[in-house]
Amino acid sequence: MLRDVDRRIDGYLAAGKPDSAALLIDHAVALARKERGDSLAVAAYADSLGIKFFNAYDATTGVKLIELGVRLRESVLPKSDPALAGPLELLSTAYYIAGRIPDAVEPQERCVAIRVASLGPNDPSTSKSRYDLALVYYRLTRYDDAERELRAAIAAYEPKRASEPMPLAETERVLGEVNRELNRYDDAETMMSDAVALARAGLPPGDPELVVFLNSLAGFYKDQARYDESELLLEEALEIRTRAKLEDELAITTLNLAEIYRLQGRFDDAIPRYRRALEIAQKTLPPIEVAEFRNQIAAAYSDMGRVKDAETQFRLALAAVDSSADASPQVVAQFKHDLGVLLARDGRREEGQKYLNEAIALREQVFGKTHPLVAVSLTQLARSQAQLFGQPTPKPAPGDRNAAALLDRALSIWDATDAEPEARVDAGIARAEISYRNGEKDRALQSMARALDAVEVLRPHRGGGGAERIEFIQRYVDAYDRMTTWVVETGNVAAALDYSERRRARVLVDRLAGTVRTADSETSAALDRLRATKRDLTDRLGKCQAQAQALRSKGRLTKGERADLERVESNCDNLARDLERTRERIRVTESAEGTSVLTPARMRAPSAEPLLAYHIGSVASYLFVVDAGTKSLRVFPLTLDDQVAVRLGVRPGALTRSSLARILTGYDEAGKRSGLGLIREVATPTEATATSDVVRRARQGTNDRLHALSAVLVPEAVWSSVRQVKTVVVIPDGLLAALPFEALVRSGPVDAPVYWLDEGPAIQYAPSIATFDALGLSSADSEAIQRVLSVCNPHYASLTPLPGTERETERVVAAFGKDRVTVLCGNDATEAAVCRAMAKKDIVHLATHGLVNQRRSDLLASLAFTPSTSVSRSLHDDGFLQLFEIDDLALSAELVVLSACESSTGSYVLGEGVMALSRGFLSAGARRVVATQWKVDDATTAVLVGDFLARVARNDGGGDMALALRDAKRAVRQSANTSPPFFWAAFVITGAR
Repeated sequence: MLRDVDRRIDGYLAAGKPDSAALLIDHAVALARKERGDSLAVAAYADSLGIKFFNAYDATTGVKLIELGVRLRESVLPKSDPALAGPLELLSTAYYIAGRIPDAVEPQERCVAIRVASLGPNDPSTSKSRYDLALVYYRLTRYDDAERELRAAIAAYEPKRASEPMPLAETERVLGEVNRELNRYDDAETMMSDAVALARAGLPPGDPELVVFLNSLAGFYKDQARYDESELLLEEALEIRTRAKLEDELAITTLNLAEIYRLQGRFDDAIPRYRRALEIAQKTLPPIEVAEFRNQIAAAYSDMGRVKDAETQFRLALAAVDSSADASPQVVAQFKHDLGVLLARDGRREEGQKYLNEAIALREQVFGKTHPLVAVSLTQLARSQAQLFGQPTPKPAPGDRNAAALLDRALSIWDATDAEPEARVDAGIARAEISYRNGEKDRALQSMARALDAVEVLRPHRGGGGAERIEFIQRYVDAYDRMTTWVVETGNVAAALDYSERRRARVLVDRLAGTVRTADSETSAALDRLRATKRDLTDRLGKCQAQAQALRSKGRLTKGERADLERVESNCDNLARDLERTRERIRVTESAEGTSVLTPARMRAPSAEPLLAYHIGSVASYLFVVDAGTKSLRVFPLTLDDQVAVRLGVRPGALTRSSLARILTGYDEAGKRSGLGLIREVATPTEATATSDVVRRARQGTNDRLHALSAVLVPEAVWSSVRQVKTVVVIPDGLLAALPFEALVRSGPVDAPVYWLDEGPAIQYAPSIATFDALGLSSADSEAIQRVLSVCNPHYASLTPLPGTERETERVVAAFGKDRVTVLCGNDATEAAVCRAMAKKDIVHLATHGLVNQRRSDLLASLAFTPSTSVSRSLHDDGFLQLFEIDDLALSAELVVLSACESSTGSYVLGEGVMALSRGFLSAGARRVVATQWKVDDATTAVLVGDFLARVARNDGGGDMALALRDAKRAVRQSANTSPPFFWAAFVITGAR
């Protein structure tokens, strides 16, 4: 009879009808009593039946049956009988799974007590029960109790570390999570790292069980904003779960990786991951867990400014947890916090503050009043009250006093923890803003200094590649700008220059300062995975580039073919970005790159020439002048008086990024066109002898604006001393990097201007003082230049021949001698041959086409060489030496001359500079680069570059290459037809002295 009832129960459960199966329980238990008689046998039957209901997702019925099993045993056994330990543990597990966490405590505590008394504290069964009890305590945030049980279990497992590593690994992992919640981050890292090492030793390679350990350590790294380390672990975890086809777990790992991408600002990578994770979760997880996936993608939409999309997902997530009795207060608090921040940012301050206050109350209830998550919510509430979302106002706000108190409380919490470091930076910046605008300038300086020091500590841990570290600095550019202004006001010019420098060209500094480090086993494994990815991406990009070139070679394309080309080029751009990121991650992982911290001591002045360092800010700009003779440091605010402002077409007052953009490009920061722009005017070819009234008036207007801008950028007090020296170092900032200062008009009538070139010193440019320092300050000894490479007129069928470049090479050979010059011209000038030849040359002269497409990725800007004739040619011999490939070269050249169009141009990236081909050669090891700011005239280039290299070979100016270039440009300017700046100003020298 009982067997028949069991079959009916199994059938209902298999058909998804647990309610029908539950109606048979009493009958089944009665039959078990009748047929088996013994209470212990009936208890075992009840347990097995309860487990069946759990497996059918009916936790309520399952719990009742397992409770029955315990009661039956207790009716015949003493309460301390060892036979009760297992059933009590099963009951505790049943409560835990059913979400009845408080009920799980008592049976598990009894189980532990029984096993300690009967088996001893060091028995494996006792330790496992302690571990399970700790999990219950952990869910109830009873962290001290959890730690006590875990440490007892670890003490028992430790002697078997080598033979049985997994129990110790799992216990250490959970203790690491406990320490993470208690803000004991050093202890947490010790435990979690050891747990991962033990799991790797105790599990087969690629075992899905390893993922739990990887996720825990990755989450710990995320808390500390160590995104580079977190990302590598999560990518490995995702690969393991994808192979194992564990869909529900795959959703969680995909979500975690998407979150790391979001926190780095990599939304193109994050959003597809979020969507994929949500799609999997909706198929495999209950609604309350799906809500967390919705909330995460909403956070990404919020960061992207997609307010409607974010609000929709936030409210769906919050509704799901509000309607569930099983929702944890921690999760509800997070959802309320995130929605509150969104609303406050969107101007709905009252509603946003309501949710933030509710989040604070919940977090204090769960974690206590000193938890870092409480501080996170306090900071956002304070920012809303002080109206600091968006561009902060310089005037005090009504909520400043209360906001300051909230921030002080938040900052005191962070003083005791390493958690949430980026939120701590935000709090420090907000406190500084409030202090400054309320007249507490000393407090403002202290708060901002501490916040920006923390940025320095965090910056090296950006994941991905250089783009992620650039994006991180961009978040704080305005804070650096404000700090520079505040410190200038105190009169501490050196400190102001320090803060200006700290937000400039940092990724390039990292590359120049990187040193090789010893790789441990974890690092080596990560490098193996990254290198495999690099090989795959290189192969795919090569095929993509070949496909795009095949389409371009058709000439006139149909509408469909143009669409195909656009699609292929977009794919190439994405592959190039992924490849560059992977190469950068390899570089960072195998070296100490990414850890450079700038200090004033590193920013020393050059020994023989003055240095002009510009700071172009959002509200104010400055010129810092380091005097070579006295070693004095002066600062000059850059301002536009009424007359100059009218001539330049902008408002009077402080020069800013916005007004400079309008002057130089004709566009404001919002992208609105307001004129032609000075750079385009200078870069437009017109012969000096042209007599058209229209041309003449246009040239005179350009000269007038160059004169007005010159007075702003180089005040007369600076010019009077600078013009007396032979050479000056200029550190441009922002869009000034696209302006050759030699073209500035210093005096004379508009129809006969005197340019900087005519009467000023030679200019050596550098992206930052730190890069100038890293590249080396000593001058090259021309007598030591023994190895020269000259490349000219490569044969590329789809590009215009450059016969004038052969004349450049002839002059190079004549100047240095045949024995010292390797010549690659025409068919010999293949990409592979050029790259091999460059490796050990002192001077590299590349006379070819420079290909820069502003609509495409900067990484695909290239120098064109003769393509390989091999049918199986790869990315490395396709004839295009692209920027990301240049970055990877190993050069030792004293000088690289890029006699090509636009080789010093590219997209301007706030906080980093211009992503130009010339930058790639500096990154690759060249000490200085001569490159061009716009499309240059072939014939004039042959004369200018040939003359320049001849002067270098003769050691004109004592080997000073900046002087040699200046004099070569002056010679071109003397010719009647090539006197306008278009013909000579494009050539600039960047790098070391």
